[in-house]
Amino acid sequence: GGALADPSRKSIALVGDGSSLYTIQALWTAAQRNLDVGFIILNNQSYEALKHISAMMQSPAVGADLPGVDFKVLSQGFGLHAVSAGSVEAARSHLERMFSEPGPFLLELNILP
Repeated sequence: GGALADPSRKSIALVGDGSSLYTIQALWTAAQRNLDVGFIILNNQSYEALKHISAMMQSPAVGADLPGVDFKVLSQGFGLHAVSAGSVEAARSHLERMFSEPGPFLLELNILP
C-alpha cells in the first residue's frame, strides 16, 4: 500500500515466510505495477509464531512447518527480481542492490537456526 500511496519513495515490506503466504499476491501486484518496493522475507521454514502459541496452550502445532517453499523462484515467476541470502555478507550486498535499483525486488533471508 505504501508504494501505491507515495511512488516517489521506496517502500520496504519485512515479513516472515509464513505470514507472507497469506498475501503472496502482493508480489504479483508489485510486478504488474512496477512498484518501487523491496520485500524482505525472513525464511525459517515454519509458522514459528503458531508454534509458540501452540506451546503456550500445551497443544501440538499441526501443519506449522513450511519446508520447500522457494520464495526466490516464486517471486521470479511473478516477474520480480529476486535473490536469496544465507549469510550476513550476502544479505548486505543484496540490500545495497535493493536500495539502489528501482522497481520491485525480493530478498529472501534464510534464517534457519
